[in-house]
Amino acid sequence: GTVDSSSNTKDGGIINLTAANNITTGSIFSNSIGNGKGGDINLTSNNGAIDTSAGILNASSEFGIENGGNVTLDAKNGNISSGSIESNGIRGGSIMLNSGNDISIKEQEIDSLTTGSIAKGGDIDLIGQNINITDARVANITIGEQQSGNITLKASEQVNLVNNGKSGRSVSGSFLFNRLQKEQTFRGGTGIATTTTVLENIKSLPEFLAIIISNPTATTGKAGDITVTTKNLLIEAKVNSDVLTGISTSSLPGNSGSAGNIEINASESLKITGNGKENDFKATPVDLEKAGEIQAILTGITSATQGEGDAGSIIINPNSMEAGNLLIENEAAITSSSSETAKGDGGAIAINASS
Repeated sequence: GTVDSSSNTKDGGIINLTAANNITTGSIFSNSIGNGKGGDINLTSNNGAIDTSAGILNASSEFGIENGGNVTLDAKNGNISSGSIESNGIRGGSIMLNSGNDISIKEQEIDSLTTGSIAKGGDIDLIGQNINITDARVANITIGEQQSGNITLKASEQVNLVNNGKSGRSVSGSFLFNRLQKEQTFRGGTGIATTTTVLENIKSLPEFLAIIISNPTATTGKAGDITVTTKNLLIEAKVNSDVLTGISTSSLPGNSGSAGNIEINASESLKITGNGKENDFKATPVDLEKAGEIQAILTGITSATQGEGDAGSIIINPNSMEAGNLLIENEAAITSSSSETAKGDGGAIAINASS
């Protein structure tokens, strides 16, 4: 069922739900539709699983005037199947999924959006044994003067970012990104990202944002960093489509903030498999409605700039990975680039293989 503690005029209420065993919910609302803060949402299962995949968890300050609420899902001894999560505000809220077993995000969107200049956006943290992001996105975005939050994934066994070409809640593919963005309609992709942007119109976010920020100025905020630590990382595009699959940080036109850095710590294997489509590595903007177009690759690990700030650095630490366990194939790529119109530089790429 639905739990609603939202407010039309003031702060959204705090929602705490603790159970000995399984928790299964529909939508949960602690958002403020007026001038207030978004309320926190905390779900804790001591011995069971948490499943919110049938609905959305919304802890936003909808008009971006106050902070978004923090969202925490904690299944100490069970799996987490997450629905979409939104925490937008003058400071986007922190989002944490902590599982003693596996985390699954399938055909959903997990977003934290920071609109203001008061404080850095909240971080997004996913912690479990296996983390599976399938036809979904995890995004941390700033359109203000402050840095977007960081994204951190820690999986004791494996992280899988897989694009099966299915869609849900306006998402197809799998995409993980941190971005500073000017104009972004999420048209597909699977993965993780951070970004910084000047906002003229974000069609995939509430319409009021396009109305309120009708005369944007250049943002100075930096896109957050992305860190993935696991034994095995798989990034795979299984379909022949134009959607992005992978991990990305970027700074789009009009921004003076830089793209975030990316660090991958994969102790046993890193495999990136593209869909066979050829890529243009000039990082020339063609269609900003396409997520990841700035990187000009469809599958991979990328950082890029179209603004005044630099692209982020990419560090790959395979640790004790044996020969053959670092695989980039079928038109996949790792890039850190600057577009032809950007004033910023491309970032450094380091692959530190010990054997």
